[in-house]
This record gives sequence, structure tokens and C-alpha cells, in this order.
Amino acid sequence: MGKIQAGVCVKDLCQCSSALRALSNRYVGFVDDEHFYKCVEKVCGKYAKLGGQTTKDLLLESVADPFKMIFDMGNRGISPGDWEEADAHRIRDKSLNNAIGEFHQEVLGGVEGWESFPTGHRLGVDLAREDSTAFIELKNKYNTLSGSKVPDLRKTLEGILREHPKAKCYWAYILSQGGTSGECPWVHRNSTNPNIRKAWGGRVYGIVTGSDASLDEVWEALPRAMFDIIGKKMPDAASSRAREWFRYAFRRQAPGHGAASGPEPWQA
Repeated sequence: MGKIQAGVCVKDLCQCSSALRALSNRYVGFVDDEHFYKCVEKVCGKYAKLGGQTTKDLLLESVADPFKMIFDMGNRGISPGDWEEADAHRIRDKSLNNAIGEFHQEVLGGVEGWESFPTGHRLGVDLAREDSTAFIELKNKYNTLSGSKVPDLRKTLEGILREHPKAKCYWAYILSQGGTSGECPWVHRNSTNPNIRKAWGGRVYGIVTGSDASLDEVWEALPRAMFDIIGKKMPDAASSRAREWFRYAFRRQAPGHGAASGPEPWQA
């Protein structure tokens, strides 16, 4: 292999490496195929595990609430069996939502120059640049972080800034209430610091990868990875409807208001 010529910028080399990866990868251009595959496989495995558990097992494991059962049956007029099925569905759904939140963290943690931290890490956040110039606490949805925990996160980010004064610290979430993408200073109790920020939607991916469109890449790549893992394709009608909901989540336009352009995402 030839030597790197003097004067060649390391950043340029990294960008070149990313460009070559984008051309050769099956899934996305900002992480290698093996990493992306494993991230998707983990979520698919969660679906398989929960699907294999009986309703009774799920209710016993999570401790079903008999008070809610009485209120639900009395007010909604449902049978005990229907209530049990509905509560088991709720348990599965909550677990899967958590898995999808972890999916985004793990995908982004595989980007060159970034690392993902396990729960309980001393920094108290999910992601960080290896050069300590950016730190991210990542949630799947705008309301995932309960009100009582917001001040705690603020203190965590302020603590990181004291240790790394030039860093940018983010409270980030993929799904915003307004169906947009962006970032801004996080104003908390009339206090603001330009280096403590909120980020949402595609901008979260942009902070890590350098391109807000990376979120679209992930969504487009999911069907290919899922086909490779579970061998199933999504029907065209479901594909079209899913694209409408993606547009609603990130480019606020209600489903049913015009067809999406471009290739359908659910094709392997």
C-alpha cells in the first residue's frame, strides 16, 4: 500500500472512506453493513421473543394490574379474555418501543468517531464523540423523558460542560411533536447556554453523521436488512402507507394527502 502523502488532511481521508463505503454498502453509507445488520437483527429478535411468549406469561412477568382490569371491563364492556389480550399487547408494545429507541442509539454508536454508552455509564448520556466535543442523551420520542427527569438531565449536561467547556451537549429525540427536524438552544427555567441544545428528527442523525438525510437512509434500508434477516417483504399497499406516515413524522403532511415520490422502501 502506498504511503499517505504529506499535506493530506485526515478529515479528507475520513470523508473519502465514508464515500467509498456509501458506494459499496447494501444498507447505509455511514456505518458498515455488519454493524447495521446486527442492530436490525437485535430488534427483530425482540419481536420473535415477545411473539413466542404467551399472554399469561407476559401478564405474570409484568404483574397485571387487577384494579385497571376492573375499571376497563366495567367502563369499556370487555371480557376478561379480551382485557388480558389487550394488556399483553400493551406490554409487548412498550418493550418494542424501548428496543427501537435502543436501535437508533446503537446505529449511531457505530459511526466512525462516535461511541455508544451502556445504561449506568458515569457520564449519564447515550452517545459521545471520541474527541469529547459532543455528547447526546437520545430518546425515541419527544415525550419519552418524563417531566420529573428533565431537571436531572439538565444537571447531567451542565456537569459534562464543566468537564468539557467547549463541547456541545444535546437532549435529542427522533420523533418530535411537530413532525419536523431541527435543533435549538435548550431553554430551561429561563436559563440558556448555547452549548446545551435540543435536537430532533433527522437533525439528530445529522449531528452524528454530518447529513440529516441519514435518517432517511436508515428508514429506506430497514426493509432490505429485515428481508435479509427474516425473509419477508412488505406488500406494496403497506409500503405506500408506511411512507405516508414517515412523511407525517418528519415532514408533517397527514397520511392520504398525495402519493409519495421515489422508490417504495419495502423492496429488498
